[in-house]
Amino acid sequence: MKAGLKDWNVRPEPAFALVPTGACIECGKAVGMKHKADCFLGEAEPGEEFDGKVDENDTTEPMEIPGYYALVRTNPRTGKREAIGGSARQFTPASIEDRAQMLTDMAKQLNAKYGAAGPLWSNTAGFVSIRQADPIKVGKVDELEMRVVVVCSLLPGKPSQVLFSPVRPASATVQHFGLAPQNLDAVSNPSSRLSEGSQAIAAAQAAVEEVTERAGKLLAAKMTLAAFGELCNELWKPPSDTANTWLKEQHKVRKSMLEMLFFGDYDMFAGIGRTRWAAWQAIQTVAEHMPHVPIKDDDKDAELARRAEQALFGRSASIAAEALRKLEK
Repeated sequence: MKAGLKDWNVRPEPAFALVPTGACIECGKAVGMKHKADCFLGEAEPGEEFDGKVDENDTTEPMEIPGYYALVRTNPRTGKREAIGGSARQFTPASIEDRAQMLTDMAKQLNAKYGAAGPLWSNTAGFVSIRQADPIKVGKVDELEMRVVVVCSLLPGKPSQVLFSPVRPASATVQHFGLAPQNLDAVSNPSSRLSEGSQAIAAAQAAVEEVTERAGKLLAAKMTLAAFGELCNELWKPPSDTANTWLKEQHKVRKSMLEMLFFGDYDMFAGIGRTRWAAWQAIQTVAEHMPHVPIKDDDKDAELARRAEQALFGRSASIAAEALRKLEK
């Protein structure tokens, strides 16, 4: 599977607390006293400055916590075990592979192609996605792609979901329409996976209809530069007169870019300029892609995953959602 999402093998393991006892667990000497001569905890590591005295780290005794479990995964790149969270019940979450299989079944029925995939939230979740073949037409001048994203959460209390996330290929921006997600069962169940897949297909088709209608209304609504400027100042508060030079320069560059996109001065905005649709696209493009930072080869996977997480759930997502709320009033 793409992006290192295979063979995580997330499972519950008994949870332990490290409890200080006040005395070395090996030789019994109290904190602050010298270890016994034959105590292996009293030996200095190579290159370590050590006075041979007992400290609290030498006194901790592991004690199992009844009724609590650590959720542990196997890192597929290193093979090492990693704790990713905890649970108050012996909870084995549905695997990312299981969620991916549901998405594979959906892809066949929707005639969709596979999209981005990667870890989320410090390896406590993963996402996989598909993109539908038929574009969503926005009037006669623009189009979107519908992406169906399955987010597999591995922690209790944070639901796994199917998200319906349109993307505008011309500007490579996620479109934050606020479409209702579909929650999934926390544990693997073959029978529920079939029904969840059917529900997701129906929801994806309904999402396409909703997006088509709402995007069309925004495209049909003209907007003045003054009104657009007011909206941008609400989303990005202009720096004060006493702000530093860097903040003022950033604001100036952002304002210039927003206006050029709003006017339709770039090919990717041709035909939609001076509309509420252009306003929203300009805001989303700047929020998601400015400033542009090249990706280095040695951290490509991690950086792409971070950018995907930011695009779906980060600051740019909240800016886009707030802008749409104001534009649709």
